Amino acid sequence: MSFIFSKTHVNLMLTSMPHFLRKYRPLPALFALSAVLLIAAPRVHSATFVVSGNLIKGPMEAVYYYGQNGKRFVFPNSKTYFSWYTDFSTVKTITAAELASIPIGGNVTYRPGVKLVKITTDPKVYAVAAHGVLRWVKTEEVAQTLYGLQWSKQVDDIPDTFFINYTVGADIGSISDFSPAMETLAAKDINLEKGLITSRWSPKLNSTFQLQFAGDFDASIDADVYDLDLFGTSPETISALHAKGKHVVCYTSVGTWENWRPDKDAFPPVVIGKDVAGWPGEKWLDIRRLDLLGPILKNRFDSAKAKGCDALDPDNVDGFNADSGFPLTSGDQIVFNKWIAEQAHGQGMSIGLKNNSEQVGALLPEFDWTLLESCHVQGWCEQVTPFISAGKAVFQIEYTDSSATLEGICPAAKKRGFSAFLKHRNLDAWVQRCM
Repeated sequence: MSFIFSKTHVNLMLTSMPHFLRKYRPLPALFALSAVLLIAAPRVHSATFVVSGNLIKGPMEAVYYYGQNGKRFVFPNSKTYFSWYTDFSTVKTITAAELASIPIGGNVTYRPGVKLVKITTDPKVYAVAAHGVLRWVKTEEVAQTLYGLQWSKQVDDIPDTFFINYTVGADIGSISDFSPAMETLAAKDINLEKGLITSRWSPKLNSTFQLQFAGDFDASIDADVYDLDLFGTSPETISALHAKGKHVVCYTSVGTWENWRPDKDAFPPVVIGKDVAGWPGEKWLDIRRLDLLGPILKNRFDSAKAKGCDALDPDNVDGFNADSGFPLTSGDQIVFNKWIAEQAHGQGMSIGLKNNSEQVGALLPEFDWTLLESCHVQGWCEQVTPFISAGKAVFQIEYTDSSATLEGICPAAKKRGFSAFLKHRNLDAWVQRCM
């Protein structure tokens, strides 16, 4: 990427043991920078698979945020863009005709909490709150406490032309009136900021978690969150749990083909690879072929949303570590996993990262919580603590057939802030939790 600066804008020039053993299974042009906001929007039919929340561009330089409402939203300048993104690595190119078919929905405002702003004709310095609300920081002392000793270097000028994108809210007279960190955390993406989708649910730290994939479902086992099989769980079961104030995570394998699933014939043979060791009837998928896998998985996520699932538990998101039959790289896995997260978020669902501790650094911003299997027994729990530091829940399963006990796992889990519990390997209703 390189920038060409002029008086009024910046033209953005685009130059441009292993984890597969940890898994479980259910049993058998514009101004400076332009952006498009897609929130729950129609899919753009292109050689590039584009969904709500993507950054897109046509043959020219302008970049847009593609939103749930099927419109593109413009970044007024590079500073606004970089309050949301660190680079341009996720920008997808579509054709000129496809870009022209997407109407402009408005301008993107600064991400809340990241910067202080002002306009050239007004000496007041404002903090940016949710939904483009500007709040005057009344004193230098408050600004310094909220944004640090170098607070003045955090102030960006908003051109008068774009001030109309914002509204003015209540003043900030004390540090108790505003939390930059909480504002930024709440503004997870531009779809939410623009009000195109409602805030998605994510499990809280220290929530109680229950998985059951075998036997008759036992609703008498109390938990805050239930993880149930997407195909095997009815909308009525999910609705009944919602009525009790519970949340439901829906499990589906995204990295493997399973011969007992009702959509098994939808997978072209070219994407089906080697057997998954130890799991008869299951084979690895070529995750590089989103052109073929994307529509199939999207149908599953549509089903999850229609059933009322609050979140997705996508399994086998670490196939790059396995003997899959395909030359999958770490980069391939990151691209695929980010795409999975985009799909969930585009449907208003949160998503958990299953195992895959090697890629926590790259995937932490995209995933809302994580689910670990046997990290205590295998010695890799510490690699996932960045989730806790980011305020995101960590659920830790240890299996009774691996000699794990509550006495052995709970002290370390509590110290790390993990919600840990024991399960039978077949994932029936039985559970014992660290208290």
